[in-house]
Amino acid sequence: MRRRRCDRTALAIGALCALVLAGCSSTHESVRAHGRRTAPTGTATASDGGAATAGAGVSADSGATGSGGGVSGAAGSSGGRTSRSANATASAGGSAAAVPGASCAQVVKIGVSYSSDEGAAFAAVGHPDNATGFTTYAQTLKQGYQIAVDRLNRNGGLAGCKVVLGFHDFSAFAAGGASGESQKECTDFAEDQHVFAVVPGIGGVLENNVLIECLAQHHVPVLWNGINYTPSAADYSKHRGYLYQAAGLTIDRLRPAIPALARADYFGAGAKVGILVADNGTGNNERLVRDLWKPELAAMHIPVSQFSYKQIDGFQQAGGTSSQFASAVLQFKNAGVNHVLFTPDGGDGLTFFTAAAESQGYRPRYALTTGSTPAGMSDATSDHAKGAMAVSWQVDDLLNLNAPPSSFPAVPANSGRTQCNQTYGSFAAAHGSPVASFYPWCDALALLQTVGRAKVVSVAALLSGVESLSTTFEPANAWAPARFGPGHYDGAAAVRVLLWDSKIGQWGLTGPPQPVP
Repeated sequence: MRRRRCDRTALAIGALCALVLAGCSSTHESVRAHGRRTAPTGTATASDGGAATAGAGVSADSGATGSGGGVSGAAGSSGGRTSRSANATASAGGSAAAVPGASCAQVVKIGVSYSSDEGAAFAAVGHPDNATGFTTYAQTLKQGYQIAVDRLNRNGGLAGCKVVLGFHDFSAFAAGGASGESQKECTDFAEDQHVFAVVPGIGGVLENNVLIECLAQHHVPVLWNGINYTPSAADYSKHRGYLYQAAGLTIDRLRPAIPALARADYFGAGAKVGILVADNGTGNNERLVRDLWKPELAAMHIPVSQFSYKQIDGFQQAGGTSSQFASAVLQFKNAGVNHVLFTPDGGDGLTFFTAAAESQGYRPRYALTTGSTPAGMSDATSDHAKGAMAVSWQVDDLLNLNAPPSSFPAVPANSGRTQCNQTYGSFAAAHGSPVASFYPWCDALALLQTVGRAKVVSVAALLSGVESLSTTFEPANAWAPARFGPGHYDGAAAVRVLLWDSKIGQWGLTGPPQPVP
């Protein structure tokens, strides 16, 4: 769970922290709501019960609805909703016109989230310095998202249809925690706003697997960027057609993290490893440690001490988590642990364990993954972060918005980064932020554009488009070309080991990308 200023990406589509701290204001184009999604028909079926089926959709060749038009989804078991007029609009005003030169008269609504109360939440858990940056948070977020959408619409939208944005304000400090708020977000997007797809979590919003489950039941695809949950292979199988990650890596593919660290000489002679296991109620992290990491460490004859804790489900649980980590520090110290690994936890370990360890003068060598928000290391003391490593599958792990953009390490260009740099380069430079903070949003929109192969915006077209990509898609936020295909919807195909440089307070690259099966 993200606590510190700009952990992970701050805001991948608008360099949120840098922009907010600069006092940037925004305007947001009014948008129209498309009609309720029609139930899909056709022959493209899947083996899983929750998989997408072929369906009608918004066609680039026809503005009609029903069997030939209308943004397609499915009624599903969660509401039995039926189609509505293609020209149904929200109260925002304006017409549901197609993009210039296109024949599609419908609009496609994409849902994105933000948390307007994060400032209050930061202050409540003892970070008032972070709270001051959220005054214009929502406005800045909307402006950032809109830049890429405007460019997309100038270039034909999705299959010729105009794209508009729908927003949900996710309460970071609600009594119901991340699970309760994820449920509310699902209801808002699926039942009230009737979006075609949702891109959650980019701004550090704390959605978890509840959102994935609920939107899949409503037949709404999710392009997951959440920092609070790392999907498993079972999630992708269960929700085939409704869950994608442009530059993601399932938790079941993290066995190579241990040998990658070993090749980078992380362990060394006399290593004793402590693993912090974040219990999020799914058992995913427990299986990761038991079935993947411990066998690798045992083969290297490295002793392991394991400590499980309840992963935070909301800001209000911060106090209990701090006490858990104090116990973890004591256990690791007594066991002689000198290396500490984090399972994917959304940043809980970096925020709370490091603080508890520092208070007891305990300074092990840390190793984490993208799932533990490496960017949060910028808030650790230089002595405490010394020698830390991270197994990264996303380029934005290198972000440190406490440092000038010029400190961002040089990353080789690819087609995705080149296009995102063109879209956001001048905007990012004007506000003193690395362009990499925009990469996840650029990737999500690029993956959605695969519906264009079918010239229709539908759940089935998205599934077919993604499955046909193979290795032709180059995410801005990945270390290598993505790998997609039937049964493979988390695009990351390589990891890279990062080494923390305490002198400059920045992650550095230690070697080339390493393929991940």
